[in-house]
Amino acid sequence: MFRGQHAAPPRHNRPGTGLRPEARVSLVTRDVAMRVKARPLGVNAEDYRDDKKISSVDELYPGSATITIPDDYHGLLTDLHREARLEASRVLSVASTGPLLANQCCTIVTESSGKVVLAIYKAGPPAYFRLVRKPDNERGIAPMNVEQQFALALLTDPEILLVTLVGRAGSGKTLMALLAGYLQLRETYGHLLIYRPNIEIGQSLGYLPGRRRLPGSLRWPSCRRARGTGTSSDRRHVSHQETASERGPQ
Repeated sequence: MFRGQHAAPPRHNRPGTGLRPEARVSLVTRDVAMRVKARPLGVNAEDYRDDKKISSVDELYPGSATITIPDDYHGLLTDLHREARLEASRVLSVASTGPLLANQCCTIVTESSGKVVLAIYKAGPPAYFRLVRKPDNERGIAPMNVEQQFALALLTDPEILLVTLVGRAGSGKTLMALLAGYLQLRETYGHLLIYRPNIEIGQSLGYLPGRRRLPGSLRWPSCRRARGTGTSSDRRHVSHQETASERGPQ
């Protein structure tokens, strides 16, 4: 950048113009003021494009796929239930589906009988499907739909180092994340750290007060010590109080 009254360097000394005079040079910056100053000087200025918001949620990677197999091969679902895993080639050889990605959540269903099995595709090698069992309700909290089952299965998979969950507010993302961490405290980990950004991501929804009535005698308490952490504290309180109620008075 040349400032003040300094003359611009000769054209043949400018980077790139001597070797590639037809090249298009752009100034890429987030600074709006710099882009405004650059354009009157004839410098093409633009913002970053890769991190722009998408126009529709349909453009996001869904993370799931439905695999339909003929009724004659329903025995594959039985084998998957019995062994908890199944070679992917046995399923993909009789199903018409596109390429699968590692750790993709798959719903394997028969054509007419409607038998359904939930599984996670593991790329291997060799590639295989891992059965997703519906967890029991021993903690008082359990997945209520297919999406929550897949989320809990991914979050408790030790081979997956990072899981991102996308969904509407109240769909159970935070609750499944806390439940997955809590279930792994006894055998795998010794501490559970919970972080939440201070700045809201996406549309501003405000802060939830945490006074919603739950079935039975449970109640979500308000978290007044740290504004904006009420939802995480409420969900953690539900898990802890459910477990304490099972142990009984100490």
